[in-house]
Amino acid sequence: MVIQVADPLTEAAVWGALAQVPDPEIPLVSIVELGIVGAVRVHRGDAIGGIGLGGQAALTAPEGAVPGDAIGGITGAADALDHSVDAVDCITVELLPTFVGCPALDVLRANVTECLHSLAPAAQVRVEFSFREAWTTDRISAAGRTALRRSGFAPPRHVRGPGMEEPGAGADRPDALPLVQVAPAVACPHCGSRRTRLESPFGPALCRAVYHCAACRQPFEAFKTV
Repeated sequence: MVIQVADPLTEAAVWGALAQVPDPEIPLVSIVELGIVGAVRVHRGDAIGGIGLGGQAALTAPEGAVPGDAIGGITGAADALDHSVDAVDCITVELLPTFVGCPALDVLRANVTECLHSLAPAAQVRVEFSFREAWTTDRISAAGRTALRRSGFAPPRHVRGPGMEEPGAGADRPDALPLVQVAPAVACPHCGSRRTRLESPFGPALCRAVYHCAACRQPFEAFKTV
């Protein structure tokens, strides 16, 4: 019987591994650069609690166990383990979907799980999707915005910089006047020109729209600002 046991992990090591996981739809941008990773937690858990989970431990019933006695078989196998191997690394990753109903969530979960099992083959990996904190385009890092441009996508603009009011702030004031919001021109990721026009607000994904550049005459996709 072979039991794989990894050295204790750190959250920094997990973050480093996740930085290598590409977005399923835009492979040149990582999920960390897009701000999809909300939180990472690493702790030590009971190895026996990992029975039946992929990559944990394969336990076999000891000799003399009564056939069909599941509880006795598991207990006997647990007693047969080296008592020095009593804990495994447990990794919990919280991901923030860009939109409700994103079709890439199953692929994203599988890619993250595969990446972390490569980092720690014996670890118990749990990937959760959470809407407790909403994903916004302001979570995209500077490196992520650069990677988007190199991939032919126009990155979204910042909407919640330091000192800026949240959308709707002050709308209840008696002297507040209705405002007409004019969307700023989107710069073309190919040539940098702002002579662009919106072709369709519905791109191949819910988070993107389709534009056309009059300068270089190239179509491109732009991330919607949320």
